Amino acid sequence: MCMQEMARLARQEYEEQTRKDQELHDQIAADRAEAKYRKHFDTCQGVVGQIVDFACKVAEYRELTNKYAPPNT
Repeated sequence: MCMQEMARLARQEYEEQTRKDQELHDQIAADRAEAKYRKHFDTCQGVVGQIVDFACKVAEYRELTNKYAPPNT
């Protein structure tokens, strides 16, 4: 095996390893982005749920008291 052949094989191995490393990096970045999105989505969903619950309680209270709401103190 001549030096050129060894250099060619080494270059191929290097390119393959670089490609694998890039794929791993891309996968890790995608996983982090998905986790960040999911965290924000869950937080927003919880807040919206609380707002809807509060609005329903206010509506129920107004229905029970003939639309009377106590003044702000």
